[in-house]
Amino acid sequence: MLAVREAHGDVVRINLWPVLPPIYLMMGKEANRGVLSELDQSLEQVLQDLINLLPVSANIPSEVDVELQKKVASLFQSVATVNERLPSFIMIAERIRDSWLENHGETQQRPLNVFFELSEFVLRADLEILYGPTFCAKYADRILPEFQRWVGELGQLGATPVGFFTQLGELLREALRERQKHPERYVGERSVMQIYLQEGALDAHDEAGVVGLLTMTLMAAVFNTQVSLAWILAHLYAEPELLATARTELRRCADLAQYSNLVQLSFVNSCIDEAVRLHTMLPGNTVLRRATQELVFDGLPIPKGSLLWLYPNAVHRDETYFPRAASFCPYRLLKEGWGLNGGVSLSMDGCLEPVAAACNAAGAGSGMCPVLGGMAGAVVADGGSFIPAASPAGAPVAATEAQSPLRRMSDEYELVTFGHGTKRCIGEKMARAMICAFLGTVLPAVDAKVAATGLPKDDNLFDLIPASKLELHDLRPHRNDR
Repeated sequence: MLAVREAHGDVVRINLWPVLPPIYLMMGKEANRGVLSELDQSLEQVLQDLINLLPVSANIPSEVDVELQKKVASLFQSVATVNERLPSFIMIAERIRDSWLENHGETQQRPLNVFFELSEFVLRADLEILYGPTFCAKYADRILPEFQRWVGELGQLGATPVGFFTQLGELLREALRERQKHPERYVGERSVMQIYLQEGALDAHDEAGVVGLLTMTLMAAVFNTQVSLAWILAHLYAEPELLATARTELRRCADLAQYSNLVQLSFVNSCIDEAVRLHTMLPGNTVLRRATQELVFDGLPIPKGSLLWLYPNAVHRDETYFPRAASFCPYRLLKEGWGLNGGVSLSMDGCLEPVAAACNAAGAGSGMCPVLGGMAGAVVADGGSFIPAASPAGAPVAATEAQSPLRRMSDEYELVTFGHGTKRCIGEKMARAMICAFLGTVLPAVDAKVAATGLPKDDNLFDLIPASKLELHDLRPHRNDR
């Protein structure tokens, strides 16, 4: 893609007519700003239409129910809902952790396929979030083998999700009919399925349409979280200094079952942002919109009905904004004011490591970034100029949250890891909670290594393929020296 940009510029027209309408591939900061903000009111999402083209046994209504989606967004963004699910996330993670140590421990030689093994955690957690605890308890064991079969075949010729989505559709129909028959059993349940029924989705759509909508929510939820978590584990076990920093921070977390504690895990959350920047397909590789009227971008007329394919990774992998952009360095995305070590004041820039004091507080010790190398630095908030890691008085220069360079990067559309504005990912809180709960359960208890040949190269437009090749070796219980 970057070669395409170098050869043809930031906007490339792809003509596949009459199979598809005109497609405009858009790259760069101004493209991010245009699609995610300035042109947003004249664009509509097309994910539902695209999923109907896939072999997923779902019939998704093409018209978006805005009010229904607002209700769903409110559910996902509710801290009370996240806290309600966290004990279950931890319980599932504990079971998987114990299984890893038992089946891939010191006496076992075969590697652990990280992406495949995470499929149980992510699927069970998402089934509970989307369809409710009762659905998960009743159906998860039945549907998991078909899901894992599909995940295990990723990258192979002929791999297809048909079996999984056919079975999921049958189970969703059964569950919907049960809820209609006995609504009193589900009063007060926080789930997407329950919201759909309470808001009259079956009055607005037939059963097939509601099943399609529920299927789409699972497709949107599962793989981004699974890909991000797999790469975080692989990167941390590949870099002992990063692993030690994450463990130090997680040990200080008083209670993983409280979201208010998880948002204070600044280093772990920066690992999430950095993994999404580097590895996930949505939104990194693909943001699709359809023009609802004729548009003009950068002097180029775009006809009504055209598809706009935004490629945010053109910026996320641009050395101008992220030096050594292909390297995993969570320090570059530490967030100002997250309160490391009881409130150390930080000043960060997306392309620089944290100031030395912050490095030490997080447990890195030397103020050296183990991935990018070199002493950490700070950026003056008002001018953006680089200064040494410490001021003449030996203290780091701090910026306010509103002035932080990381906020500037988001405001200027250099960093759009979870989308932007009104189209920002509604599942961000839940995804962060799932990942933090898993890391907090597994990292302090499990030691592992990556393959001697290193991590696989992530150069595939479809992020599932390289993620499916991630392996951990020599799994064993972690001996805490402290």
